[in-house]
Amino acid sequence: MKNLFLFTLTTFFVVVTQVVVAQSSKKTAQLVVLDKSINKIKIDVPSNQIEILHIKGSRINIETTVKLSSGSLAQLEYMTKSGRYDLDVATNKVTSTMLLSPNYNNKVIIVRGEEIKETVTYTIYVPDHVLFVETSDGEQIDGLSSNQ
Repeated sequence: MKNLFLFTLTTFFVVVTQVVVAQSSKKTAQLVVLDKSINKIKIDVPSNQIEILHIKGSRINIETTVKLSSGSLAQLEYMTKSGRYDLDVATNKVTSTMLLSPNYNNKVIIVRGEEIKETVTYTIYVPDHVLFVETSDGEQIDGLSSNQ
């Protein structure tokens, strides 16, 4: 009976440890100063990975949430600090458009022989003067309510 109890207790701790270690999550922030002449933003990310909110001011605040299927928080911290999940910024003053796009040159992450699945979502706060935001799947988001 004592062996069964120890086996059950050991199994429980192994399972709990695997669940806790199995998924790491982190939020990061990125700030982009927006020229007043820019009034349209294109984001090279599907709409189901983005939440857009309007704010006062002239800066775009990008909150990135990253979840890894496995790996440690230290690994995620390192990848975040290296800029892996930051959006690249390009502006076109002729069309008054800013393009935000993820770095597609990131290499696949393999830990202990397994590929780590990364889930990245963005909450993007855009200035009130922006007319619309267009996503990579063609969805145009306009008439956004202010987040005060």
